Amino acid sequence: MSGGHWDYYGIELEHMLDQIGNDSDVKKRFPKLSEILIKLGNTLYITEHTLDLDLSGDTIIKNDTEFENKTIKELEKCIKC
Repeated sequence: MSGGHWDYYGIELEHMLDQIGNDSDVKKRFPKLSEILIKLGNTLYITEHTLDLDLSGDTIIKNDTEFENKTIKELEKCIKC
């Protein structure tokens, strides 16, 4: 099997958050939120892609708890400005 557990939705999610975060009005009025949305988009894409590959059997997440904790820390970094 080769990926696609969620029909590669992570790409769309990243693109959507990038568009919102890079919108000129959002950047002007909500600069911190803009930065967070862009960072979140990338981190969520990487997370979705890693999970997708694991669940599709292409790769294996060797330690679920370690992966989960590391991902949560990455998400927390996105939110801290």
